[in-house]
Amino acid sequence: MTAGLLALLCLLPLLSGEAAAASGDRVQVVYNRNMPESRELALHYLAARRLPATDLITLATSDREEIAYAEFDRTIFSPIARRLNGLPAADGPIILVLMYGVPLKTGPLPVAGEKEKDAMTAASVDSELSLVFQETFERRRWLPNPWFAGRDRERDRERLRRQVVLVSRLDGPDPATVRRLIDDARRVEEKGLAGTVCIDARGMRGDSAYDRFDAGLRSLAAALRRQTSLPVVLDVSAELMPTCPEPALYCGWYGLGRYQGDFRWRQGAVAYHVASGEAVTLRRRDSKVWCKRLLEEGVAATVGPVAEPYLQSFPLPEIFFPLLLSGTTLVEAYYRSLPFLSWRQVLVGDPLYRPFAARPPIILPPVPSPADGPGPYPDRN
Repeated sequence: MTAGLLALLCLLPLLSGEAAAASGDRVQVVYNRNMPESRELALHYLAARRLPATDLITLATSDREEIAYAEFDRTIFSPIARRLNGLPAADGPIILVLMYGVPLKTGPLPVAGEKEKDAMTAASVDSELSLVFQETFERRRWLPNPWFAGRDRERDRERLRRQVVLVSRLDGPDPATVRRLIDDARRVEEKGLAGTVCIDARGMRGDSAYDRFDAGLRSLAAALRRQTSLPVVLDVSAELMPTCPEPALYCGWYGLGRYQGDFRWRQGAVAYHVASGEAVTLRRRDSKVWCKRLLEEGVAATVGPVAEPYLQSFPLPEIFFPLLLSGTTLVEAYYRSLPFLSWRQVLVGDPLYRPFAARPPIILPPVPSPADGPGPYPDRN
């Protein structure tokens, strides 16, 4: 394992005792009564995870994927804030599960004296809801995520983390796909996810942010080859990876808005493609964006942006995948690797999914240390 990646892994405090053990009123499942299938899927998820019906939150909101910001505030943010603020105090973060039918993204929020291209207020519904405990927060652009591993040394991190809700969605092109996401996660957990780690880098050399991201993908592949017995396929050509045998985990870039490749995804696969608009829709029939197509092709979880997010906002693969491989939940791996909130990324999949809990290929050190500073991610720009 490269020295940098090993050092990073040694500094990651595990959330497993918190997020993975969350149950009862620490998991809240949100459905939209204006979408008939939404409640049925919510009840199916409760049954699959053996959660009580009291964990349901009912919304009456738009059944479209995009919702005006004022309507979002009135019909989604405020009702959820009232419900969560009424929960009894308990250890560990609250996990919010947004079901099929809950809008995906907000429209822009007018800012006096600024055009939207400068204010950049449009965001994913999920990312805004992460800050539902905060009475007021800056709606322009993005905010730092206190759960991000690169912020572990910040003095106020524990207080800030208690104000963050971990949000995932069970969503997709149709109700049948969403039901499969729920069922696949439970089935795969029983035996563990098996297959190939597929990493599609571009072989870039240099010192730009793009070069460093590409180097991170290559370092991840090298580390997993040396420190685990997992089969790893690394493609460093400028073209997109055309195929990969028995893919279980995948990360690659950069094919904008058009899924490509001949992949036969393993049941329970987790995959995301880094490009600027891969979750602009999960339902539009003619769309070829990666998140929608990955779900249609059989993956159990994916990540993507609802609008231009900038490269530095994506979950860092060199944090996300090692955490997942260590047996942690999908949602904790996501939030520990995600630099920003109140922004444009979404996580699609069962937040409690632990694909490697049965036989984790990576064992992280049990005693964490503070991370070495907040990393190269600006709070705003």
